[in-house]
Amino acid sequence: NFSTWLDKRCLRRVLLFSMEPKGIVKNFVAYPEHGHALSLLAETLMVTDEGGLSRYERETLAAYISKRNRCDFCYHSHRAMAESNLARDTNADPKFLDVVIRFSRRPELLETRHEYILKLGEAVRENDAYKIVDARLDAEIIGGLTEQEIHQVVLITSAFSMYNRYVHGMDTGTTTLVDCGAIGERIADHGYMNAS
Repeated sequence: NFSTWLDKRCLRRVLLFSMEPKGIVKNFVAYPEHGHALSLLAETLMVTDEGGLSRYERETLAAYISKRNRCDFCYHSHRAMAESNLARDTNADPKFLDVVIRFSRRPELLETRHEYILKLGEAVRENDAYKIVDARLDAEIIGGLTEQEIHQVVLITSAFSMYNRYVHGMDTGTTTLVDCGAIGERIADHGYMNAS
């Protein structure tokens, strides 16, 4: 039965992320039906091997959006996931994450592709229709992003803006960097739905 399965899943997550759930996980435990749906959305957006953006690029974008939205829990968790994916991806450019960590408003320091991932993400985050149209065209024409990659940037940015607001709105963003790093590494290893 779905309810029993969901209860076991949430209990496993609580035990996984320590005896007291932190950040968004606290919301997922308190509201398991929503927690399951939101975890499934994150799994679909971030872990799938459908092509387009690499897992490293997706997690770095999630960290960037979370940093710009001032969601420390999400920023540090996704930064840890990006760092974990960077270590596994021999083709990944470490400058992408480095710029996000050090100069969150300076995407022009990056290679063209990553610059336009962040510029499109920022336009979507700001939710300005004119900027989004311009950034989308620039990402395609100048940045060389495919339609699939543009779709992923728009979806990931939109979803993480929602996740960040969920953490802020429910006042569950207070946690330690150690917790964020541990959560990030577990999810990088096992995915959002199978981190236990």
